[in-house]
Amino acid sequence: MAGFWPTVAQSYGWQISDEAGSERQYRFEVIEDPSTTLFTGEYGRLGAFEKQRP
Repeated sequence: MAGFWPTVAQSYGWQISDEAGSERQYRFEVIEDPSTTLFTGEYGRLGAFEKQRP
């Protein structure tokens, strides 16, 4: 039995690569000031906390 996304992809004629999947966004930053708040976003989405949707 096929899963949800493979069925959707097949019905629309999409090609899903083996490398595709749940990708997370990360950014490395050197923090000079140790008193800086480090958490600035939703886990896995850069800046999501700073740019919240209404």
